[in-house]
This record gives sequence, structure tokens and C-alpha cells, in this order.
Amino acid sequence: MKKVKHLRPGRGPKGAGQRRRKIETVEPEQSEWKEQVVQIRRVTKVVKGGKKLSFRAIVVVGNKKG
Repeated sequence: MKKVKHLRPGRGPKGAGQRRRKIETVEPEQSEWKEQVVQIRRVTKVVKGGKKLSFRAIVVVGNKKG
């Protein structure tokens, strides 16, 4: 069996190897605006290749000043 030499060391024929990244936490900015998720719905659409999954969300945003 012939051994295949890859152009990029550390990568197999199926793509990149696993890499671990540091996840940085970002603190949200303080704002006068408030947001409230009212409803989230999962929507599926039948297409030629199968089913396409998407989401629909109703969100209320305001500053309680009118």
C-alpha cells in the first residue's frame, strides 16, 4: 500500500485537525434599552434536498419611557 504525503503536516485527508481556542468572555455594555424575548418558533421548510430548519423570534425592545 502506497503512503500518501500530505501537503500540510498535521492534517489528514479529512481536513484540519482539532484546535482548541481560548474563549474570551465579553461583558455586555450597560444600556437604557431593555430587550425581552416573547416567543421563539422553530420553522421547517421542505426543499428538494430535505428539510431546511430556521427559527422565528418575536423580541420587544424599549426603554420604558414611552
